[in-house]
Amino acid sequence: MSITNHEIMARFKQENNIPLNVELYSFAAWNKMGYKVKKGEHAKYKINMWKHVNKNIDNKKDNINDSDCEKSQQTNNSNNFFMTKVNLFTRSQVEKI
Repeated sequence: MSITNHEIMARFKQENNIPLNVELYSFAAWNKMGYKVKKGEHAKYKINMWKHVNKNIDNKKDNINDSDCEKSQQTNNSNNFFMTKVNLFTRSQVEKI
């Protein structure tokens, strides 16, 4: 059974005695919410979290018929997850755009 990013964050806050109501978000998440990280600020915390990647993979197959050779191309969507380091910033490190 895999652990979700929400569970990773809750566990991280609990292990580091960070109140659950403290807002911790990545650089990109703050930007989506209309904030920017203040100049000169460094990530308050760094943790490993899951990242989703939706990648198209082209598979080429050789279809050999009795009379001729054809190459057909199939595209498969591959949904992959991998762990990556995430830099987290608090509300005091960002400002409204």
